[in-house]
Amino acid sequence: MQTILVANPKGGSGKTTLATNLAGWLAGRKQRVVIADFDPLRSASEWVARRPPLFPAIEAWTPHAGKKDLKEHNPHWLVLDTPAGLHGEGLRDAMRRAHILLLPVSPSAFDMAATQHFLDQIREYKAVKKGE
Repeated sequence: MQTILVANPKGGSGKTTLATNLAGWLAGRKQRVVIADFDPLRSASEWVARRPPLFPAIEAWTPHAGKKDLKEHNPHWLVLDTPAGLHGEGLRDAMRRAHILLLPVSPSAFDMAATQHFLDQIREYKAVKKGE
């Protein structure tokens, strides 16, 4: 299973839009896909629930469902839709699990500055991880 982390510290940056479109694209290529909805708004889960049955299947998973439930889906791809403000141990845990990191960024000075700070946190984490 390949894990794609979609993250950005800002709300409204397009994380859920990117995560759901990516999940749909992968499912359209006959891949088994689970979208893990860590955002308290649960927009990705609602999106999955509204998909017409004739579209390729995508499973939604939330943290309260448990790891066993996730493994039962046996996905090729796990897409992690994260909340705004992901940092600290939550970010480290997500980074440990991810094979691919996608950071959607809006073209505004505020969003770019917040994303730069987020990238600095990721670099710091990677430096610490290498030194373990």
